[in-house]
Amino acid sequence: MSLVKSFEWRYATKKYDTARKVDPAVLADLTETVRLAPSSFGLQPYKFLLIEDKAKLEEISRAAHGQPQITTGAHVMVLAVETDIDEKTVASYIDKAAIARQTERKNLEAREQFVNTVLSKLDYNQRIVWAEKQAFLAVGVFVSAAAEAGIDGVEVFYQTVKQDDPNTLVFFEVFKSQQALKDHLAADYTQAFFAGVKDKLAGKPASKILKEL
Repeated sequence: MSLVKSFEWRYATKKYDTARKVDPAVLADLTETVRLAPSSFGLQPYKFLLIEDKAKLEEISRAAHGQPQITTGAHVMVLAVETDIDEKTVASYIDKAAIARQTERKNLEAREQFVNTVLSKLDYNQRIVWAEKQAFLAVGVFVSAAAEAGIDGVEVFYQTVKQDDPNTLVFFEVFKSQQALKDHLAADYTQAFFAGVKDKLAGKPASKILKEL
């Protein structure tokens, strides 16, 4: 499928075929897209987890207000932002960047200083918000890659209620049930939309219609 066709195909799936799993090779490719996802300064201040333990999934589901997708999806991925983002975080990134670029670490010290200067202007809560935005970028990349692979799912955003642990958890489950797919493909959303507003907007100028929509 083309990228546009892939996005036209995907939707936020609520029902899943619990007997099906994603091919391991495809799953590996999807997780690799998260590693390659863009982020501010390249820091990627989050952890990417594949949760398989049933007890842990039940625990997460309860914390996320009992949303059933978490326990019925074929796979559950979690993106959790770092809560301690400081000079050690930046130093670790620079260490890895030097190895990846096959250069001496001192050649990246100016960049390290610049990133630390920017982060020093953010307080603790602002750093968490910044990290959450980076995680959202990774989710977007992951969703896009899954759609391109013909694997659909749903994103569930949940923020912990503990003020001292404001991690954002992002869940993504894959594989829809066959019936859910049939229902989705059979629905004519454009026709349903215009049927609902046709009488209300009849005879009105385009400018007024756009305002009311």
